[in-house]
Amino acid sequence: MSELARVLRPGGRLVAVTNAAHHLHELREIAGNAAWKRVFTRENGAELIGRHFDSVERRDADGWVTIDDHETVRRFVASLEADEASPLPDYILPLRSRRASSVFVATKA
Repeated sequence: MSELARVLRPGGRLVAVTNAAHHLHELREIAGNAAWKRVFTRENGAELIGRHFDSVERRDADGWVTIDDHETVRRFVASLEADEASPLPDYILPLRSRRASSVFVATKA
């Protein structure tokens, strides 16, 4: 963040997008141990950005995604690059999963 703040001119804006801790919770439960770790999230984004910028605004974009085929679930889990592949638990389609993303807009004075 400090490097982003350094290269922006005064009045410049940073736009950063991230997910909430509960983003795709239902889908990540199926992934089990393969679920990714989150460092920069909705919950801590304003604090992390605010250390380097004068103002930070958060805009949330929440909703639901419906997955109606097993291949999409398998591809999602495969994309997580788990250390060890494990069989997927039973789940029922269609699968509804919460989508919770945030856009941060930060301004440098």
